[in-house]
Amino acid sequence: MPILLAAITIIVQASFIIHVYKTGRPYWWALIILSFPVIGCLVYYFSEIFPGTQEARKAEKLARVICKKVGSDKAFARRVLEVEICGSIDNKIALAQECMERELYDDAARLYRSCMEGLYADDPNLLLGLATAQAEQQNFNDARAKLERLQSKHPDFKPNDADLMRARALEGCGDTQAALQAYEALLPLHVGLEARYRHALLLKKMGHTDQARSALEAMQEHARKHRISHEGELAWLNLAKKELG
Repeated sequence: MPILLAAITIIVQASFIIHVYKTGRPYWWALIILSFPVIGCLVYYFSEIFPGTQEARKAEKLARVICKKVGSDKAFARRVLEVEICGSIDNKIALAQECMERELYDDAARLYRSCMEGLYADDPNLLLGLATAQAEQQNFNDARAKLERLQSKHPDFKPNDADLMRARALEGCGDTQAALQAYEALLPLHVGLEARYRHALLLKKMGHTDQARSALEAMQEHARKHRISHEGELAWLNLAKKELG
């Protein structure tokens, strides 16, 4: 009996995932279905199969209750449902951020673009968010264009984050000298380790091996001096240690 139930569950999952791809739904639906075999299928069924009907509206309320019971990824499931129920700018941005954390960059970029209309066409949060998603997609030319637009419209918006992303875009576009200057301008200002790590890697890429090693060692000293313990920052520090061997 357990084997039969498992087989049925797999068949239902496969059917829903095929439906996701055939109907052009966002890919994160497939992630939810795979991550939560029963609950994910129920959420998808209630949210997508009968849209616009009274039964569907009731089902969406039920799905929200189900999502509250979801385990480790309940925040993501909740964001998905919030957008399905109310596609507001805030809900879309929140879901885009969840997608970024899960490396679903295509979906994140699509969500950011869907918000950039009318009064929000030049919204600084959306411009920076979309540029970041595009950089992670290796779409550096478009990311650079968005950052130039951000600089033009909102020059004082999150300057450290925007400047770090601009340096990444310049590097990705092959303008290494400009990227190097951008990273070096950030080092005295940017408290995080990402800029220091990317600066060191660019030096190495440009053939400045000794300078790259010195930069990585300085990064470690900076982390010790400021007693950096944040998980995200420690990840950059571990990458630096691997580079140093």
